Amino acid sequence: MKDHSNDPNWVLTKNGKYVHKNTLANMQKAGTAAHNPKGRPKLGLTISEATRAIIESKDPKTGKKIANAVARRIVDQALSGNAQFMQMLLDRVEGKVVQTIGNEDGSPLVVSINVNSDDTKRNIRDVIDRLSS
Repeated sequence: MKDHSNDPNWVLTKNGKYVHKNTLANMQKAGTAAHNPKGRPKLGLTISEATRAIIESKDPKTGKKIANAVARRIVDQALSGNAQFMQMLLDRVEGKVVQTIGNEDGSPLVVSINVNSDDTKRNIRDVIDRLSS
């Protein structure tokens, strides 16, 4: 390690380590306010937020909510035989179908993991204990 004792740009800290003076000047002292108290500024609306705002607004031509027009269009497309819109409509109205994983006879799958490390074995046991409780 380089000897910084004669370099004026380096300062000896209480714990006996040398720190560059620029680093020391930028460090936050315990009990003081953060350098960035408001955090990172927001960049604007996300796609979801912008879409939600549009859908919740009213169509200036008809005065009706845009969400109603979108829903009407989805239903009309599904009724006309469009399979993608039928699937979309069913997923939103009935909920997506849950696919279960198991053996053909309905019994649960058995998973076997070969592990050589004792630490990994302990970690796996911990996970299994948390999942089963």
